[in-house]
Amino acid sequence: MTISISGASGFIGRHLMKSLAQAGHSLRALSRHAPPAESLREADAIIHLAGEPVAQRWTAAAKRRILDSRVAGTRNLVEALGRLTRRRPKP
Repeated sequence: MTISISGASGFIGRHLMKSLAQAGHSLRALSRHAPPAESLREADAIIHLAGEPVAQRWTAAAKRRILDSRVAGTRNLVEALGRLTRRRPKP
C-alpha cells in the first residue's frame, strides 16, 4: 500500500514511518515546501499529522495556533485532493 503522510518528520510521524516501512508499505512524506500533488496522486491512504506541536503549555495563544494549524493544514490537503483528476483508492 502506498501511504502519504503529512507531519512525517514530527515525533509521531517518525515512529509511524518506521513502523509502516517495516510492514512493507511504500511511504511518501508530504512537505509544506513542495507541491503535494505527486505524493497524493499515487496514495492509497493519507495520514494527516501536521500541525503546531501539542507538547507545550496550553496558553490561549498556543491553543489558537494549534487549532489554526490543523484547520489550515486540513483545508490545504483537501484542496490538493480536490484538484486531482485521478483519485484513489479505486472502487
